[in-house]
Amino acid sequence: MKKKKNLISNFHTCHVKKGDLVKVIAGDEKGKEGIVISVNTKLINGPKVKIKGLCLKKVKNKNTNTESENKYLNVEGYIHASNVKLIKSGEENGK
Repeated sequence: MKKKKNLISNFHTCHVKKGDLVKVIAGDEKGKEGIVISVNTKLINGPKVKIKGLCLKKVKNKNTNTESENKYLNVEGYIHASNVKLIKSGEENGK
């Protein structure tokens, strides 16, 4: 008799939520602060967060109809949740 896998156990919990003020404690962006834009808990490697203005990556803009527009956009990338520290929760920030 085979056991059924519990799909809920594959999801990770995260100590930060959208709108929280956090500080990066490890990595290239160490010491910087920002507000959490989104949280992704469904990844295999653990929960990751996007922080406004940090971990910027260049992405090519595919909708360049004219030459005067920027060909590259700066987009926030994910940072592992274990590398951030909660400073203020979103409710305390007035959100």
